Amino acid sequence: MDHRRGFSQTFEQAYISRDPTGDADVVLVRDGADPRHDNPNKPLSPDVCLTPRQLVHIRIYWLPLTGKADHPAATNASIRWCLLGNTPNQASMVEYTGSGLVVIDNTRNGAVVSVNKAWMKPCSHRGAMSDPLGPSMLDGSIHAVNDPAQVDALLMQMKLATSAAQEASTPAAGPAQMQLTASP
Repeated sequence: MDHRRGFSQTFEQAYISRDPTGDADVVLVRDGADPRHDNPNKPLSPDVCLTPRQLVHIRIYWLPLTGKADHPAATNASIRWCLLGNTPNQASMVEYTGSGLVVIDNTRNGAVVSVNKAWMKPCSHRGAMSDPLGPSMLDGSIHAVNDPAQVDALLMQMKLATSAAQEASTPAAGPAQMQLTASP
């Protein structure tokens, strides 16, 4: 927040699941390996570094009425964003949590999910990974595919990754601002 810098992140996968009461879960995934663009006729060059795997969970508790979405009290979702890194010697993680206003527009096979002015802060970290963002504002748009089974599987992965971190949880800090973009 203090440095007023913007960052953007894309995600390879985004899924949504809704329960009978109207609540929704949205999960985004960015795997740690970026696609390679090597010439297939030449030998492979080694990877310089692996980027962390990222899992984002957005839990939407209610939907705002049309025209009421800009009110400061219109916070309807909790957000968890985990950056997971695995080095040969130890696993590492940084976790952010926050809340904000999330709007869902239904599509034929899922939904367009818009995150508006979500406040995020680092809540824990483990291992050698450091907090790259600090307290941040999150805005973005997500095209999520309706897949409840995939949402459940990814939430279980997130739970397993964060449960070990809570044992050795330490606060992280560092200011920045970020922007979220995702595509299925």
